[in-house]
Amino acid sequence: MNYLIIMKYNIHIFQYIFPKYRDFLWTSLDKKFPNKVFLYSKWYLLIIKLYKEFLLRKKKQIVITDANPKLFLFHFLIRINPQIRTIGFTQFCRSKNYFKKLASLIYLFIFFDKTLFYYAYEREKARDIFFSKNFGFFNNTVENLPKKLVEKNINKLKKSPKRSLLFIGRNTNKSNLDLLFESLEFVENDLKIYLIGVKYEEVKNKLKNISSNIKIIFIGPLNNLVEINEIAINCHYGIYPGDVGLSIIHLAKLGCMPIVHTDHANHYPEYYSYKYINNFPTIDFNRNDPISLANTLNSVFVNGFKHMHEKTYLDILKIYDDKKMSNKFIDTIKNHDN
Repeated sequence: MNYLIIMKYNIHIFQYIFPKYRDFLWTSLDKKFPNKVFLYSKWYLLIIKLYKEFLLRKKKQIVITDANPKLFLFHFLIRINPQIRTIGFTQFCRSKNYFKKLASLIYLFIFFDKTLFYYAYEREKARDIFFSKNFGFFNNTVENLPKKLVEKNINKLKKSPKRSLLFIGRNTNKSNLDLLFESLEFVENDLKIYLIGVKYEEVKNKLKNISSNIKIIFIGPLNNLVEINEIAINCHYGIYPGDVGLSIIHLAKLGCMPIVHTDHANHYPEYYSYKYINNFPTIDFNRNDPISLANTLNSVFVNGFKHMHEKTYLDILKIYDDKKMSNKFIDTIKNHDN
């Protein structure tokens, strides 16, 4: 049942950048808490707003913010204000050092009334080191596809794969597109690659040694779900040559089997959730090894690699449902409005 929630508190959300793939979350919060949700990309403007409210009207507030310790001053200023309830969201500390992990959890315990990790397995890892009832999770994902697009993708999966790959992301050190371009020098078969989020001008100097059997289509930044899916409908496989995060979920929800490296320690929480917690399939190559990636790309279409099964695809859509993520935030906010 869809209903409005009458809040005593205002809800202030801070992020340096509000990525388009999370628009569904802010929209859902705004619908549940009408005229109560405010977004800020500059933390000092939020501090001015909060202390003005505190001094003039003493109105209680909820602040939802990135829990990165680099924002220590901001976290400190909101924590010492007695009228503010704090909710942080973050990944579990990726350091292999136990004491760094412990220190990060103590930081979260001190500065936040509630901390939401990306996934349930991260919360459990955190509680194994430092137990707190204030640790939760929100099941990070991207926006759901409309039903008609899901049906299109199911029909795609019933057909033989085309010789094409999809990349979704940006040209960063994390995505390591240089590795993909280097590997293409050793790819023997015809191949078409769609790069969403990348412009030709950004990488043109890396394409000199790629043979004519490889066709790369640069899409540039694109956020429209229908347009993205119209491109993905040509691809049974998705590629992420670097250390993958949310892109693995994005590719999978488009019906593309992810091709990623095997070094799970360098991937982000989304990979571990997808691959090890939920046992969804990937096609693998060795990290930072262009020959390994080239061999994988040479084999994918020749040796009958399986693409994503329809049942697997529907399971992925069910587990990484954006409503589950939105409801985690909504329930956390409701529990703090007292």
